[in-house]
Amino acid sequence: MTKTEPLKNSLISVIIAAYNAQDTLEKCIRSVCAQTHSEIEILIVDDKSTDHTRKKAEKLKNEDNRIRLLEMPQNGGPGAARNMALESARGEWIAVVDSDDTIGPDRLEKMLSTASDHKVDIVFDNLVYHPLGNRENYNYLADDLPVFGALPAQTYIRSGCLTDPLPNLGFLKPFIRREMIEAAKIRYDENLRVGEDCMLILDLFAYGAKAWLLREPLYHYYKHKNSISSVFDKNRIQSIKNAVTTYRKKNEEKMNSETRAAVSEFESDLIRVLQAKELLEPLSIAALRRAASQAWSERETRPHLLRELRHQVKRRIKG
Repeated sequence: MTKTEPLKNSLISVIIAAYNAQDTLEKCIRSVCAQTHSEIEILIVDDKSTDHTRKKAEKLKNEDNRIRLLEMPQNGGPGAARNMALESARGEWIAVVDSDDTIGPDRLEKMLSTASDHKVDIVFDNLVYHPLGNRENYNYLADDLPVFGALPAQTYIRSGCLTDPLPNLGFLKPFIRREMIEAAKIRYDENLRVGEDCMLILDLFAYGAKAWLLREPLYHYYKHKNSISSVFDKNRIQSIKNAVTTYRKKNEEKMNSETRAAVSEFESDLIRVLQAKELLEPLSIAALRRAASQAWSERETRPHLLRELRHQVKRRIKG
């Protein structure tokens, strides 16, 4: 008997929030239906789309009885849609997939096996990043990064800081033990339109969840012009900063010193991002002078100002 045999028949709930995803939903769903681990249910939540997303979802549902279609009463964003799916999920494990992405055929099988082998509550995998245009795909996390294997909370949190050498691990899509979500009474923050996965994971870490990061890239992330992550504006950043502040105050006593320091660094980093936006938005000669003066006197703000300057220049070029 192998270590993973007890989990062979485990039901996995794949939750997919879909808003105006008519062009990408079918490719996404077909990649999920083709999984080598067949004991799955696929919960598509139509977040009150205004295109043909629902019609596409109904067509797919008629082709595979593992698909269930849910509909939001009004557009609520990805967090609200995923919460609806969590309320209906029946699986022992939850896999989050975005409606404009795809997954490799053995992704769920490998994540389930990893969870069993290492006795963890959350599994992440590396992802293949598909950029806009004709640029080549690449693995989001380089093979030589010292991050694979057991993943502590402080590493996950610090990766969200602009100055951290790691890419932001908040982009990785989680595979989560549902029992942990229900025991902790955790749900997505519906006020967030970006960063909602990250904050859910932080809540699970605070509850004592253990995580593992696979080196293999099994998730395919496609960058689109209309991706939520491509419109990372000031209001969204402010919402994340507020969520992190609330999280710190709520869980400070439960954190060890390393995690507490990581959360404080993340909060400070978000404040610097907001300050950079305030200085450089809108872009002008006066704004550039103010930013240059601050960069000269406050070294720690330089990377944030430089990133915001690049962002503003790109916006100007695109018109």
